[in-house]
Amino acid sequence: MAMMIHSGKLPEGKTLSIGQGCNGCITKNITFKGVASHAGGSPEAGKNALYAATCGLNAVNAIRETFVDGEHIRFHPIITEGGAAVNAIPEKTKVETYVRGASYEAIVEYNKKLNQAMAGSAAAIGATVLLEDRPGYFPLNNDKNLNALAKEDMEAVGGPGCVVETDHWDTGSTDMGDVSSIMPAVHPYGAGAIGTGHGMDYYI
Repeated sequence: MAMMIHSGKLPEGKTLSIGQGCNGCITKNITFKGVASHAGGSPEAGKNALYAATCGLNAVNAIRETFVDGEHIRFHPIITEGGAAVNAIPEKTKVETYVRGASYEAIVEYNKKLNQAMAGSAAAIGATVLLEDRPGYFPLNNDKNLNALAKEDMEAVGGPGCVVETDHWDTGSTDMGDVSSIMPAVHPYGAGAIGTGHGMDYYI
């Protein structure tokens, strides 16, 4: 069996938080390729890779309402490259993102939808797109017996009522999900952090 405790921000007087588990993910690198030209003098000669990328992001946003709530799908892209000079039609734009979900099957299904949206948007602009999908993490499923044991042990230290039990499904991702796919595992959150998770103000 395996156990890992993640630092977190918990309600006053609580020392541990235990839930069902959290999302898995696929990591995605998406490269749109167009044709450069002078943005002021001859924009008609170019194919704007940045426009292809923004069309792709808008296309994905347009299908978000088809994401089933219980699958906890998350898609949160950033543009890491969008052009070299303001006076030139961008010939290459790069997008990095994850597709997260509560089950492996859901991740695969929705990733296909997102890829279709990206490919269709590239075609609409006359650009091309390279879709690179890599394994991220499996969904984490906390073992119920280990959840109960973690609660019992923490209350032996911190007293009755110090543990928060929740049915909430965490929509973040962790490599502990890989571990839980091959052995019983538990991944609670321990108190001791303040600020915004992954933010500049987060510290122990």
